[in-house]
Amino acid sequence: MKKRILACLLALVMLIGAMPVMALAAEPEVEKPAAFDWKVSKSKTATDLDADGSTRVTLSLPSAEETLTSDVVFVLDGSSSADANVVKESLKLLKELKKAAGDNGATVNVCIVKFKRQAFKSDWYDLATHFDDIKEKMETRYSGGTNIHAGLLAGKEALEEHTNVSASRKYLVLISDGSTYLYSKDGNWASDTPFTRSYYPKDNYSSVAGGYWDNAWFEPNNHPEVNVPRPKDTSEIAAWQNYLKDVKARNAKSHGDDYDYHCEYDKNFNQGIPSDDYKQQPRVERSANNRDMAFYYADQTWQQMREAGYNLFSIATEDGSAGAGNSDDSRCFMNYLNGGKILDFSDIKDEIFYAVGRGSTVEDCMGYDTSNGNNYNFDLVPNSLILTVGGQPLASLQDGNTYYFGDADVSKSKYRFMVEYTPANDGSEKFVWTINEPVSNFSRVQLSYQLRLRDDARTSKDNYFYTNFSATLTPKDSGENTGREQTFDRPRVTFGADADYLLPILSLNKATPKLNTRDHFAYVQGYPDGTVKPTGSITRAEVAAILFRLMDADSRSLYYSTASGFRDVDSTKWYNTYVATLNNAGVITDSRTGYFRPNDAITRAELAAMLAQFAEKKSAAIYFSDVSAGYWAANAIALTANLGWINGYPDGTFGPDKTVTRAELMAMVNRATGRAPKSTGALLSGMKTWKDNADTARWYYLDVQEATNSHTYTGAPTETWTSLTATPDWSQYE
Repeated sequence: MKKRILACLLALVMLIGAMPVMALAAEPEVEKPAAFDWKVSKSKTATDLDADGSTRVTLSLPSAEETLTSDVVFVLDGSSSADANVVKESLKLLKELKKAAGDNGATVNVCIVKFKRQAFKSDWYDLATHFDDIKEKMETRYSGGTNIHAGLLAGKEALEEHTNVSASRKYLVLISDGSTYLYSKDGNWASDTPFTRSYYPKDNYSSVAGGYWDNAWFEPNNHPEVNVPRPKDTSEIAAWQNYLKDVKARNAKSHGDDYDYHCEYDKNFNQGIPSDDYKQQPRVERSANNRDMAFYYADQTWQQMREAGYNLFSIATEDGSAGAGNSDDSRCFMNYLNGGKILDFSDIKDEIFYAVGRGSTVEDCMGYDTSNGNNYNFDLVPNSLILTVGGQPLASLQDGNTYYFGDADVSKSKYRFMVEYTPANDGSEKFVWTINEPVSNFSRVQLSYQLRLRDDARTSKDNYFYTNFSATLTPKDSGENTGREQTFDRPRVTFGADADYLLPILSLNKATPKLNTRDHFAYVQGYPDGTVKPTGSITRAEVAAILFRLMDADSRSLYYSTASGFRDVDSTKWYNTYVATLNNAGVITDSRTGYFRPNDAITRAELAAMLAQFAEKKSAAIYFSDVSAGYWAANAIALTANLGWINGYPDGTFGPDKTVTRAELMAMVNRATGRAPKSTGALLSGMKTWKDNADTARWYYLDVQEATNSHTYTGAPTETWTSLTATPDWSQYE
């Protein structure tokens, strides 16, 4: 069973009030569990309307505004959870989390809470860099009592510490045999003298009097005629809710809280010594003993965390040590916390790894409004759908009004995502996006498309427009169980200040392609012999491959093409897709003869002409002595020089016909994308190195390392590397 079933748990029913004692023997009515409901991280954004009345809308799972950071707290029974197999499985889960997060540049923070009578909370550790520290904390063993309530209080405090991480990305994993006896009031989980209660007089105090065992005098379960017994053979929600509700009622009936006291312990924790705050509880049938209250308070804290939106899991270990007859109800309690179901590590992994499961759908209705004096209608721009996973665009196949997205071999029977579009003119225009694979919490899936206002609908009484009438997510968990529908926020857009609301809508213009200046992945691949040939020339095809890789995901998807149109670019060549896409984006502008010349060494003028197409600025006033105003690439050269991407020579020349070395290309591209390690000390051990780039004194050393190693970083414009990451698989385009 999966985590989403946890959402079936309801808040405890309010105290039923003063009822006759005998009437409480009847089973109370309990509200039926609602359909599971959890908040999925999601967002919907739209660009402001341009002069053509067009906008690009983007649906994101997880949310585009959210940093891909997750908090995971392990709350571990100090003795039973130290079982070798449990630790092994926990560490296996952490290793898989570490890899998944590292592959996508996400962060996983881990905190370990161990508990006995009290709880011990570790610092937060970055899983990517402190795995050994986490392992050490996880393997630490304790003994002396079992206080799940203390562990949960410490876990709750840990989850509350990182305010920059959303509740939907916070996870708590409780591992215990479920036996629990003591409880910590007022959040004091670190005390080695937790609360308990007893019925024995102080002068006749014994180990039993500490409230550990259910066979103490007037144990509530011995009086089923007036009390709801603790479930010992079921984890059903209703049964445990009935019992816990009755615990609350009989505790209030007997004023049991007045008899809570601290119990001090010697080395043999069973020999409890009553403290000075000891008060004897009257021996009455309607009362709650230590174990009753331990279960009750643990559940209260669990429900508080659930209400805060945290993701909670509990795993019951096989070894129950609560004493004869108690281990069964302990394990039943652990499973009750999961909505009455047994969880294992594979279930937990699925739910931490995935935002929504396979089979989830999004229904998106286009913007339309004729109410309140408004009159506008948005239409979907044909063939504008782009779907990316982790920033990488998927291939697509269109069959009528149905779009299939997947790998290079996508087909109607083999796809990862599907969009079914329903055109209409009456406001019912929509599409249904079917998610055919789990969506990772560590890698965004984004569906974007273009909308534009119709010619006869350029006005709004409110001077703003909702780009969509509604967008609704119907999520499924990793077990393909369906949850409650959730709505996306409706993006609201306006025209720019210079737009004329009454002008007819023109055909859409292509947007300027953009470079990815955020993600620092390797865009140059070395050679099998361990060299990178920094002083060698670089071909036009190789440059096309580099610029394709460096395009941001939206631009790459928008202009993606496999039809280059060049006579010397065969569709079977490794560079075909790179050249075709750049040509479609208008980046390649110097091959009007119909030939691309892929194997020619690129010149400085040709490189300037390509790079200039990524600049938002379209002209500049820098001129070189060897570049005339009428030279075909004059403006591109001036523009890239003005931006500092391609510098001229000290003598005032540019050298437009000089070929570019591989090192020079890397330096120019690094400047264009804002990539610049501040020193050799800013790099990381373990990075790729090259036999012909070993001299750190070379001017190009840092640029080559920057271009050939994928990494995360801090600082701009000069950066310090923070971790090495996986390089995208570009071979899919070759």
